[in-house]
Amino acid sequence: MSPLRIALYVSLGVNLFIVGWWVGDVWRRPPMMEPRPFNVAFMAQDRLDPATMQSIGPILGAIDSVIRTGFDERIQTFADLREAVAADPYDPVAVDALLGRLVDQRNGTETAQWKLVGEALATLSAGDRDALASVIFIRPQGPLSPNSGPMGPGGLPPQ
Repeated sequence: MSPLRIALYVSLGVNLFIVGWWVGDVWRRPPMMEPRPFNVAFMAQDRLDPATMQSIGPILGAIDSVIRTGFDERIQTFADLREAVAADPYDPVAVDALLGRLVDQRNGTETAQWKLVGEALATLSAGDRDALASVIFIRPQGPLSPNSGPMGPGGLPPQ
């Protein structure tokens, strides 16, 4: 076999390897996902019996609606904030007002959400309350969860 033919086979092999690597990387890469609001009604479906779901389903749907509305309001406020922060000249009063609006929106959403949770829990038996609590009162997981052990300076894990 001539040296030219060997060089062509090696070149073909290297090119196929690079193309295969690239194709594999493109296929393996997960698509970008939009953050989705919490779906209480869907998650509670598997934990509560159908009769209980039917009785509190409208309340759970209202909780989901409040959460989604809160996300939509905050998305718009964040967009307004990006514009206000990038504006020239910078208007600190407008930025402070928008930051205050974020806090008010968050508090309003949380107040409405937890009021609805209280209404739902008040109608349930002890077992159903426990099942619904496993959906609503989720403990954070991971290295920075409250039960992850001692924390270092500034609330960070010790080095």
